[in-house]
Parts: sequence; structure tokens; C-alpha cells
Amino acid sequence: MICKAICGILFTIAVLFPLPAEPQVQPAFDAASIRPTEHGKESPDAVGYSDANVVDPGHFKAQNSTLDELIRFAWNLKDNQVVGPLWLNDSAIAFDIVAVAPSTTSKEEMRIMLRRLLRDRFKLAVHPETRMISGYDLVVAKRGPKLTPADPQEHRSISSAGGRIVASKVTVARFADYVASDLKMPIVDKTGIVGDFDITVQYSRNPDVSSAPSVFTALQDILGLKLDPAKVPVEILVVDHVEKSPTAN
Repeated sequence: MICKAICGILFTIAVLFPLPAEPQVQPAFDAASIRPTEHGKESPDAVGYSDANVVDPGHFKAQNSTLDELIRFAWNLKDNQVVGPLWLNDSAIAFDIVAVAPSTTSKEEMRIMLRRLLRDRFKLAVHPETRMISGYDLVVAKRGPKLTPADPQEHRSISSAGGRIVASKVTVARFADYVASDLKMPIVDKTGIVGDFDITVQYSRNPDVSSAPSVFTALQDILGLKLDPAKVPVEILVVDHVEKSPTAN
């Protein structure tokens, strides 16, 4: 029984917020420039963190990015998965990065290169931990689920903006991830529901000033699902050391 409980927890963690494995060989950018952001000046060829990405083959660019944002992008983490000094997410301590790699470099390889860049230039040292934090279990409501099975021929898609989630051919677990991202709290899918569904739901983050229902009401009334408060095991990345300023370009 103990083994089953431990294995179940570890499986839940791996599904919820897995930390990427570190490769034995850490590739590096061919060249990289890191500069403190000059607030009020926006470079026309840089992109904001929300679009920080492989913007074209062999190039990574990010503008006005905090170290918290860069670390999360490098390790492909969600909100609240990085624990460290409060200034990590201080918008006054932000950076513009332009880095170059071989044109065949994949997005995941770029992430690994960014990890090495942060270690080399900011002296970043981290370690993973598992912690129990406040979140929710997603369960089936008393009257049962109200989900529309997807057409097997349709394409998978999901979008989220302003408390409205529109999804085609999505699993309940994937849908839960989007709600978790919007609420900035972890959600464990405990519905046991398998298959693909078309889901559209609208809710308000502040129902006191909006006609839209709360996320709790919307999920229960529209989808027949319920969010129960729970302590959820989450893998986080703990920052042991990091410098506020990078070494010279």
C-alpha cells in the first residue's frame, strides 16, 4: 500500500509539472549578448518574453525579461515553479537577450542552451524539490459530466483568453492544465475521464464585477466538473545562487 501511494504521488507529479532531464553534454550558443533593459526604449527586432522563442532558425531573442521568466522558459516551467530571491521577478531587473546557434537547432535545444547561458553568465545554481502547495483536484460533480465527445477527424486546438477557454479534441487533463495556468494554481485531474472532447467555457476571475460566473460555478454548471481545494505535490526549481548582473558579453 505504501509503495502504491508513493508511486501514485510520483506519477501525479510527473504528469503535472515534470522538470526536464539535464543532458550529459550541455550545448552552448555560438554567440550571445545580454544587456540590461533600457526601460522606455523598445528594440524593433526583439520580442517580449511572452513570445520569447526561436524566432527564426538559429536565433533566440527576448526583450525585457526577468530572470524568473528566463529560468521558467529555459526549464519549460509554469508559474510559481521557481523559488528564489524576490527580485527574480522584479521588472526593474530585466534583460534583453540576442543569441545565435546553428540553424538546425530545435526549440528544446535552445532551452538547454539558455540554461547553460544562465549558469555561465549569471552564475545560476539550482536544484529540484517536491513540495506540497495549495491547489485543486478536478473531480466529477454529483450529477455527472456534461462533455461533448470530439469528432475524431477534427484537429486539436485550444486557446485561452480573459477567462474564456475554447478547445477542440482535447483531453480533460489538458483542459485542466489551461485552467491551472489561468488561475496560477496547480490542478490534478482526478475525474478518470478518458477521450477527446470539445469544450467551451466562459468564467470571470472576479464575478463580483462581472456577469460571468466564477470558474467554480462555470465548470460545475457547464461541464459537470468540480474543483475541490487540495494540497498538491509539485516539482519546483529552487534557486540556490544567482547574480543580479551578468558577466560581460
